[in-house]
Amino acid sequence: MVARTVTHTLVGLDPRRVEVEAHLESGQPKFAIVGLADRAC
Repeated sequence: MVARTVTHTLVGLDPRRVEVEAHLESGQPKFAIVGLADRAC
C-alpha cells in the first residue's frame, strides 16, 4: 500500500512545500530516507 501526503515547512520565513510518501508492506519493519535529506536527519 502506498500513502502520499503534502505538507509545508518554514525555511527562515519562507514556506516550502514538502511531499511525503510511505510504502507499507508486511514483513520486517524497515525505515529508509530517499531523496535530498537534510543533514539534520
